[in-house]
Amino acid sequence: MDKSQLDVTGLILCGGKGSRLGNKDKGLAIFKGKTLIEHMIERVKPQVGHLLININQNEELYAAYGEQLTTDPDDNFMGPLAGILSAASVITTEFCFVIPCDMPHVPLNTVARLFSVMDKNIAVAVSNQGRVQPLVLLVRTTAISSIINRLGGHNKSVLGWLESINYVTEDFHDSPTAFQNLNEPSQFK
Repeated sequence: MDKSQLDVTGLILCGGKGSRLGNKDKGLAIFKGKTLIEHMIERVKPQVGHLLININQNEELYAAYGEQLTTDPDDNFMGPLAGILSAASVITTEFCFVIPCDMPHVPLNTVARLFSVMDKNIAVAVSNQGRVQPLVLLVRTTAISSIINRLGGHNKSVLGWLESINYVTEDFHDSPTAFQNLNEPSQFK
């Protein structure tokens, strides 16, 4: 791990309803013999100095993984922006690496590559297959508080928030399938 990565807190977002999986907690869904959260801890923890998991249910099951947990400000499942905001008060590092719980193939050099283009930027998101992956990003922790204004409005999209803080992207064209989300039950077989 690069020294600069020690100043990064990883945040794995597991706070969704799991509606595409029949309202099952996606982080606890089994993929290739392990829960998705186990896969994600294995992929993210070596890349960061600290690790947080955002949840909104099954606290006792997630607590067993030994990582610090955060929960959304309310019980309304307000989406990933609320999950990111939930970590703002506990992050002590300058940077936060955000990733959803359903990308078990994320490259082990993702944080290093995002950090390499961070420079004076506020946030760097992954670009892959011609698309921005707004939920795979490195962001300056000080920018997270600006989410509060978005949660009260109509545009609660992560991409909308990133556009408001002038983000840049890093193209992972060499990793065509690494950032595919597992969303459908058929992908877990």
